[in-house]
Amino acid sequence: MKRLMGRLRRAWADYRALRWTIWALGGVVSTAGTVLGALEANRWRLMGPILEDSPEYASDSDAAKPLFDIHWTMPHIDLGPFVPFLAAVGILLLVRVLLRWPMARPDNPWDRDPQRLFTDADRRWIKELTGNRCEHRSPFGLLRCRRRGAYMDEHGQMDHHYPHAKGGATVRTNLVWLCDRHNRLKSDKVPTRLETWTLYRARLGYLPAKWRAYARIDAHSNETEATDND
Repeated sequence: MKRLMGRLRRAWADYRALRWTIWALGGVVSTAGTVLGALEANRWRLMGPILEDSPEYASDSDAAKPLFDIHWTMPHIDLGPFVPFLAAVGILLLVRVLLRWPMARPDNPWDRDPQRLFTDADRRWIKELTGNRCEHRSPFGLLRCRRRGAYMDEHGQMDHHYPHAKGGATVRTNLVWLCDRHNRLKSDKVPTRLETWTLYRARLGYLPAKWRAYARIDAHSNETEATDND
């Protein structure tokens, strides 16, 4: 039953992400359709008197230009800027969806891992893995926290990337090394898929080759330990 409930929670999380995506795309399409419909209606409004009085000159009028002509105009209003504006709105909505898309809840056989704390061996391991430097990255993964060395010896904290309180396993594939400040900021928030992917890509650059199997975050309890080459 617990495994079934875990799968249902993951399906619900994927459904919410899909709903956000559809909402964003629907907003862009709806806005674009409204603007284009208004432009087409205005074009036919301008064409009406010409078609009634002088239909032979209708094709020569500005109102007869194709709807997708780059020189969209209305009296005293240049409609050209609407095109990049709509594109910008669409991009911002898609970025918002990506920034808010959470990791799926791991399909573990319990609500919380009975083992809450990592061990001293895990602490030594993660310090070697990360070069004793905080792994927190900026929202787009461009910059890594600069706290390292002596500061991390005193203030470094082991943390579940996918929170323990929400079903993340206490395993090395779910372990990250954070300074005290960034660990407090993270709290028990579920990381987004974008944050998890940027951490994975960053780890490929600084993890020793023998620990490369741990670059990808996996919060499941059925962890397969990478072979220690020592």
